[in-house]
Parts: sequence; structure tokens; C-alpha cells
Amino acid sequence: MELLLPETHSLKDKRSVLSRIKNGARKQFNVSVAELRYHDQFSRTLLGIVTINNETRIIDQILGPVEQFVERQAGIQVLNRKVEII
Repeated sequence: MELLLPETHSLKDKRSVLSRIKNGARKQFNVSVAELRYHDQFSRTLLGIVTINNETRIIDQILGPVEQFVERQAGIQVLNRKVEII
């Protein structure tokens, strides 16, 4: 998910927002979350969210609510999302 963080004004602010997202998603949905790009830009990020299962239906059931969780976070705009199943 590519996110715009218009309310962050420093890398410290960004880390705080991302920590809230990553920890919440890990606890609620048992997924792995990592920042993949834009490490030095405080108003933008690309998150990779990963789960493993052998059934596409279950992956969709997990990732759909994770996307909704991220979208509900204050001060975040989703710019782009892409789901890739391997």
C-alpha cells in the first residue's frame, strides 16, 4: 500500500504513525508489515503487508480487513494498493 501522510512533518512523526499501523496490524491480523520505499521522505511511504496461506480465499479474508484498518487510521491517505498472490 502506498500511503500519503500529510500530517507528518518529520521522520519522527512518520515513525510514530507507521509504528501504530504496523503494531496494530500485527496484533489484530497476524500479518508481517514492512516499509519498502520512501524511507527518507516523511510524508510518503510504501508498506508491504504479508500473510501466508495456501488458499486465496483466506488470504483475501485477511488482507481485506487489514486494508480497511489502514484506511481508518487518522492522517493517512491511501494513494495506491496492489495485491500480489504467489
